[in-house]
Amino acid sequence: AVYSCDRTGQNLQTIISSGLNTPEDLAVDWLAGNIYVTDSELNAIIVCDTFGVYCKSLHKGQVGRVRAIALDPSNGVMFWTKWGKEPGIYTSSMDGSNLSALVKTEIVWPNCLTLHPVMERLYWSDAKLKRIEYYEFLNKHRHVLLEFENVFHPYSMTLFEEKLFWTDSIAQTLVAANKFNGRNHTILFRELNGFINDVKVYHPIIQRDCGDSPCEFHSCSHLCLLVRNRKSVCACPDHMILGNDLKTCTAKANNAFLLVEMDRSVKKIHPETIGRDVLSDFKIPSYIASTEK
Repeated sequence: AVYSCDRTGQNLQTIISSGLNTPEDLAVDWLAGNIYVTDSELNAIIVCDTFGVYCKSLHKGQVGRVRAIALDPSNGVMFWTKWGKEPGIYTSSMDGSNLSALVKTEIVWPNCLTLHPVMERLYWSDAKLKRIEYYEFLNKHRHVLLEFENVFHPYSMTLFEEKLFWTDSIAQTLVAANKFNGRNHTILFRELNGFINDVKVYHPIIQRDCGDSPCEFHSCSHLCLLVRNRKSVCACPDHMILGNDLKTCTAKANNAFLLVEMDRSVKKIHPETIGRDVLSDFKIPSYIASTEK
């Protein structure tokens, strides 16, 4: 499941309660107001509105054991890591179009991923090679930032100002180093009685002022997803299809669903539905029969 709360840890709410199997990582599209979740068992990236009412599967069955994800809403692009067969770092538009591989060589267990949009760098770690690297989009070069003695098993990663932060699931530490050269390697915290998994930085400077969201001028019935060139497209939940107007979602013809009796009412659920309120009212059709005398 996926949950939300305020910055004090209060007002806990369930965003996605059904349809996920093994959620691995989560990223927020603050420009269009969507969340993206990777699921290594579904072999898919799930995108939902921030309330979990409408959700859609992207790249289902195409991305293998997907692990970490990073978004660049200002450019309508997302990046993710993949384990298993053909491990690497992949990218596409945030609606799932234009899928391509970014890094496919000398990579085994790419665990965590974080983006520096201003410097146009993508940082990641490889838990098997015990290495932290970054890719420069401008010259299309990759560089090793840290390796071996300073890297054990990085699990999550983020950036802020001149520092790169990551958690280590074996050493059970929160670590920082200079994002330019890997120097000033510092253990900020060590957990002796539990696990340190994820780390995130929340600050207005991270969310660049990109002006109005393209989705503000796109009247989609269900989901609005960002794509390249400051544009957006409408999208539908998995059990629905986009109409000819490219804005309105309607139910797929002959789409199977389950009926559930509860609280003296009948509900329906589509097996592939992901989200929070996956049950909807089912209106039993009434039939009027006439006979001729």
